Amino acid sequence: MMPSNNAYDGLETRKGRIYGRQTEHSIEYLGFLILISNTSVQFHRIQYATANRWQPPMDLASELFSNRSLEATSFGPCCPQRDTGIYIPKQDEQCLYLNIFTPFKISHESLLPVLVWVHGGGLISGCSTQSIPLLYNGTNIIRHSLQQPVIIVTINYRLGIFAEMYLTELIEENFEWPTAGNYNYLDILSALRWINRNIHDYGGDPNNILLFGESSGGRTVVDMGALKGSSNLYHHIISQSGALATSLFYSNMSFALQKSNEIVEQLNCSSHESASFLTCLRNTDINDLLMVYGNRPLKSVIDGYFFSYYPSLAIQCGTYNQNINMIMGANKYEEPYYPIYPDMNSEFAIFIITEVLGRNRAPTVINYFELNNCSSSVNDTNRCCDITRFIINAFISCGFHRVYNNIYLKYDREDHNLFWYNMDCNSGICPKLSKEEGAGLCLHQSCRPVLVPGRHLAGHQAVHQASLKF
Repeated sequence: MMPSNNAYDGLETRKGRIYGRQTEHSIEYLGFLILISNTSVQFHRIQYATANRWQPPMDLASELFSNRSLEATSFGPCCPQRDTGIYIPKQDEQCLYLNIFTPFKISHESLLPVLVWVHGGGLISGCSTQSIPLLYNGTNIIRHSLQQPVIIVTINYRLGIFAEMYLTELIEENFEWPTAGNYNYLDILSALRWINRNIHDYGGDPNNILLFGESSGGRTVVDMGALKGSSNLYHHIISQSGALATSLFYSNMSFALQKSNEIVEQLNCSSHESASFLTCLRNTDINDLLMVYGNRPLKSVIDGYFFSYYPSLAIQCGTYNQNINMIMGANKYEEPYYPIYPDMNSEFAIFIITEVLGRNRAPTVINYFELNNCSSSVNDTNRCCDITRFIINAFISCGFHRVYNNIYLKYDREDHNLFWYNMDCNSGICPKLSKEEGAGLCLHQSCRPVLVPGRHLAGHQAVHQASLKF
């Protein structure tokens, strides 16, 4: 199946005319290219908000339609992040863009379900337009959703140090918003507001919006239900392999303040007077900020205002968004998507567990499983792998089950449709690996091609349909 991109003569919206690109999919048969009818249209680089450093996003409506027209044929920049070895296009702090993928034929009388993809990357990396070929290509879902056409939206949001900074000066700066941090969540809510206001113009139903994501994106779509201002912006979620129901990915206000102040001390701004302190931070070069922040995991701030409780507690307290339907699940082996480590030893195993569990919890687990001795001989290498895999699996899977069970017990199932899946086999995720290296295992990220299929995957249409039949 080969796509071709052609100019599209535009779609008339209430704000003006927007020009995208038409994608036609074809198959090669007996040396001939045969076009098939399920073409789609892509609209790129639609800015939904402006992002001033460490401030809530400012929603946009029609400002980008110069002379009532908008050229939307090329992707916008990604949000700043460190190099992780994944292809990331041009980066810029003004990165709050979304992309819309629609069937070629749409009707404003028969509106389509809207699927909004939240990318993963540990909340410190990733982009809606990462990788070559494009990893999150909405046209592939449309191509596999013939019986139930859908609209796909992919979004960018701030990452790492640009999403997390929590300082007293930031809190006191804006009396209308008496908190700081969690800018990634604020961005996603802003994108959802834009979608609610405008998706009708693209044939989408603002009353049938589904959020779906994988890994940290899967965790994010569950977190959304605990946020102030999230009600009625979306109606369903699919959460894939997100690490939930644990305080390891959340911090209280005092810890967040301490962590942010430690970062500030490395930026030569702490000596400035209060009036110029934030100016100094905001004038700091992007690369300097990324270098100081490093690869530390982003912890969402439980601030008592915007994010009052992490999801499990919000569910128990009855403050979680009750008006959504859910599909949640995990893979059989939820360790990161890498080949089995050929050089795994005690030191490496301890490093991984410390990264996952944190310095306070890791020693208890390390001692219990005797990780210090797991590679006492060459033949014990697999034992280090097995122990590490078991701990990570338990960490992710148990968190998922805890959230699922809390929702199941707290809310009336008849009013709150809730589904669980397990993904046990995966023959196609990494065919170049040998069996010993992990080929065919359901590792972390193995579920991603099922909901965001590439050109090499087919036959997953039922998965897409399941997300819409609540």
